[in-house]
Amino acid sequence: MTQTSFQRIAHPTDLARDSEFAFYHALRLAVAAGSHLDVLHVNEQAYATRWGDYPGVGQTLTRWGFPADALRHNGDGDRLRAIAAYGTEPVHPIIEYLDESLPDLMVLATHRRQGLDRWLHKEIAQKLARSRAVSTLFVPFGDEGFVSPSQGTVVLRQVVIPVDWIPIAQAAVDAVVDLASVLGCSQLIVTLLHVRDQADSFPPLELPERAGWTWSHQSRSGPVVDEILTVADDTEADLVAMVTQGHDGFLDALRGSTTERVLQRVRCPLLAVPSLDPGL
Repeated sequence: MTQTSFQRIAHPTDLARDSEFAFYHALRLAVAAGSHLDVLHVNEQAYATRWGDYPGVGQTLTRWGFPADALRHNGDGDRLRAIAAYGTEPVHPIIEYLDESLPDLMVLATHRRQGLDRWLHKEIAQKLARSRAVSTLFVPFGDEGFVSPSQGTVVLRQVVIPVDWIPIAQAAVDAVVDLASVLGCSQLIVTLLHVRDQADSFPPLELPERAGWTWSHQSRSGPVVDEILTVADDTEADLVAMVTQGHDGFLDALRGSTTERVLQRVRCPLLAVPSLDPGL
C-alpha cells in the first residue's frame, strides 16, 4: 500500500468544539498524504453554516509549521472542500456524499459513553449500512488522540490489532502500515492480539519488515472486548485497528458488534477497516 491509498479523506462534523480533535486528525493526514480533504456539515440551514466557529485550516497549518495554503494547490487545483449540505438528519446527505465522492477514509468524532448513538441511532445505522464500505477513523469526543492540536506532531507508537481467523485481520494490518507510513512513524510497536477459547493456532498474516517497527504476538483467553481493552490499556495504545465484516457496508457489521462495543469504551482512536474477504 502507498500514500495514494488516501486520495480523498472525508470529515463529517457537527461543528461542536470538542469534535475538533477529529478534524485535526483528518487535516494532518491530508497534509501528510497529499490527499483531498472534504469537511462535511449537515444542517437544516446549510446556507447559514458558521464555519468561523470551527478551527481555521490556514491558521491551524501555520501553527503547525506548514504553509497556510498547503491544501490549496497540488498541481490539480484546490484539495480542500467545505461542504454544507441541507438536511434534518445526517443520513441521506452523507450517503449521497459517499456515493458521489468515494472517499478512501472517513474521520469521525464519537462520544465514548454513547457509542455511536450521537450519529447512528438504530434507524440511521440501518440506512447507512447500505452505503459504500469505507475505512473510518473514530476519534473519541474531547480526546486529543495521536495528533497534537497545538503543534500537529504525531505520537503513534503503540498499536493494537485484534486478530482472528474470521474475519482475517490482514486488512487492518495493511491499513495500519499505510497510516504509519504516511505519517512517517519511525518507531512503532504493533501488538497482534488473538483472543481464543481453545488452543487454536495464531492466524497467519503478512507483516512487512521496517526498521524501527516491531510486531508483537499475544494470545489470551476471556471475554473478547474486555481482553482487547485490557491490552490497549496495558500497552498505552495510541490506536486500535479492527476489521469489520459484512459486504453491505461497514456499519452493518459495526453496529452491535465487537468493534462497536470496543469503541464505546476504548481510550484512544479506533480505526475500523472493512474486510478484504468478499465472501463476508
